[in-house]
Amino acid sequence: MKTRSEKPGNKKSNSSSLDIIEFDSQSLEADYVFDFWREGIKPLFLSEKKEDHDVRHIHHRMVKIDQIVVAKGGFSSQFFVRNRKHLLRHDDSDHIVMQWYAQGSCHAHNGGRDFIQSSKHIVMMDLGYESFSSTISPFSEVITITIPRELLQEYWGSINNLAGLSLPINSTRGRLLKNFMISLCEEVDTIKPADASTVARATTHMVSSMFQREFEQIDVAEEIIEAELKLLIKDFIAANLRNPKLSIEMLINKFNCSRATLYRLFQTYGGVARYINQLRLQRCYKHLIYSNAKRSQIIEIAQYWGFNNRQQFTRQFRQYFGVSPSDVVASGVDCLTHQSHNSSSNNIDPNSFRLASWLKSLGCNAKG
Repeated sequence: MKTRSEKPGNKKSNSSSLDIIEFDSQSLEADYVFDFWREGIKPLFLSEKKEDHDVRHIHHRMVKIDQIVVAKGGFSSQFFVRNRKHLLRHDDSDHIVMQWYAQGSCHAHNGGRDFIQSSKHIVMMDLGYESFSSTISPFSEVITITIPRELLQEYWGSINNLAGLSLPINSTRGRLLKNFMISLCEEVDTIKPADASTVARATTHMVSSMFQREFEQIDVAEEIIEAELKLLIKDFIAANLRNPKLSIEMLINKFNCSRATLYRLFQTYGGVARYINQLRLQRCYKHLIYSNAKRSQIIEIAQYWGFNNRQQFTRQFRQYFGVSPSDVVASGVDCLTHQSHNSSSNNIDPNSFRLASWLKSLGCNAKG
């Protein structure tokens, strides 16, 4: 398992490269392989062994390209779970995962829908909903692109459940998108950081264009009113995040909805109060990094984003990010990565924390 800043292989490396996470079971003792694999992908899915699970050939390579994550990996037969408990712990991962099984297949239940993932279709998984999947083949190889819901909404407008949206490979659009995904994985080492934003935008545009027809065929009546209400509330929260009076009562009065409705809309986040609190923590984290803040400015920044109790802020910040505000100021952007590498446990993959921090940084929530 590696975290790389230099590119391998025959392609010429860039002087400053994209952020990469690599996992290869051949670099670990057999007894630890599955534990590291499970821990490494935990921010997205919980993995469970099947009978006669062979972990000798598990591998994956994840690359963060601005606001998207591109991955290619292979793994033996197993279960993948993203249940309500997992959603509450990783509620920052409100993303769409597009997958193509180049080898193998999988039966999935996501967003209340059942579908098969195989080499015949490119399929979307919606991380905003519970997901349970079971691989059918002994070994699978998958190309994955993770895109924040907000980026797709820029093309499609209000969207809710995209689980199971699929594009046949035997269609013209399916072949074009498959070839694009393969080429993106092959050429990722040649992408310069300065071009990452352009590549991410082009990828999102490609995906939205190829899936446009399938998206239009979704039952638009399905929870559309609540979906639009949720987006309006999110926009209001983002615009009023610094307002110390922002509260559940304010939202109830503003949008004329019940407390039960408000909770239901934000139940995957653990409730709207938790959503607001974590959004404020994310803003504080980015403010501390990108403003080159000093230790003496921590409480000022915390108050700027609505935290008036320093001890409570520090405790919540550490619980959410795993590091203190002072650690962020002292270590800068790399503090999340370096902090987890000091773990003495043999079965904890430091890249799990790295992947989680990636996911927190994607989408509109990354804009301060």
